[in-house]
Amino acid sequence: MTTPTHLAQSKIAILVANGFEQMAFSAFQKSVIKMGAFPRIISNENGLVTGWMGSDWGHAYAVEQPLNKALAVDFDMLFVPGGFRSHDKLRLTAHTKRFMNGFIGSAKPVYLCDDAVSLLVMCEKISTDNMKDTAAIYATLREQGAQQIQDGILQWNNVICIDTAKVEDLDTFMEQMHNAVATQLVSVQNAA
Repeated sequence: MTTPTHLAQSKIAILVANGFEQMAFSAFQKSVIKMGAFPRIISNENGLVTGWMGSDWGHAYAVEQPLNKALAVDFDMLFVPGGFRSHDKLRLTAHTKRFMNGFIGSAKPVYLCDDAVSLLVMCEKISTDNMKDTAAIYATLREQGAQQIQDGILQWNNVICIDTAKVEDLDTFMEQMHNAVATQLVSVQNAA
């Protein structure tokens, strides 16, 4: 079996703070590296950022670029894993809004896992009474024209929202997701 290379040479930002959901992060990072992409960990934390695994702290990872210096123009795609602890910290800085809006505004692919959709409220892309009510955010996205791609996956313009609890095999799903994003990356690159 050959390794798909449609993400080869792509620069992918992974936006996290302490408490991100490590399982989705690890599956995503592993799959894009396998495909030849260059994921970079972007964070408002200094030095190391620690994941959350089940009911306890997970592994620590090196922060490769501080959020306050990161620019969307330097990347082809954005991935934000779930983890309310992480998102609570990311909401504390205006750099999160600036960075995410750079991807959304330039139609670059944005992948938000689970409760990461709450960051769309912070970015003023949607409005809801409770930014931590994921079900209300999904309902608002549907009202604004988001399409259900498959069970657990909603697409709203260039933003893909993933409910990992509804995905049976995360590794297989990540590979399918990368195949779907290939067309989107090519169209963004051709438009530039």
